[in-house]
Amino acid sequence: MSNASFDTDKWIKEKEQKLKNDPEYIAYGIMLDISSQITNRLNELNWKQKDLAERLNKSQGWISRLLNAPTNFSIKKLVEVALAIDLKLDVQMAKTTKADSRKTKVLPSAGYVNSRQEQHKIKDDS
Repeated sequence: MSNASFDTDKWIKEKEQKLKNDPEYIAYGIMLDISSQITNRLNELNWKQKDLAERLNKSQGWISRLLNAPTNFSIKKLVEVALAIDLKLDVQMAKTTKADSRKTKVLPSAGYVNSRQEQHKIKDDS
């Protein structure tokens, strides 16, 4: 048995460092953000998943997958969803910095989709 203790903080930082440039990880985070924005808008409209499904002529199961198990949906499908709930999809690419390698920025108050890090940054700046 080793006497060396496990440094949890160091381990987390190492994992974060590896993941910050992982396209799959970044894409999944963006899809989670999109799902959150759609859910928030449905709540604003007092809609259920069924209502959105009817508007899009999709199954309720399709909407459930979009919101609960996000996958790599096409931009066209995301635009269709945004239009169905009176929003627009706006995607912006920006230079990365050492502090923030995920700059997919769109403001939720404007009906856009935001990266999780940007949402927290916006809240902190308020």
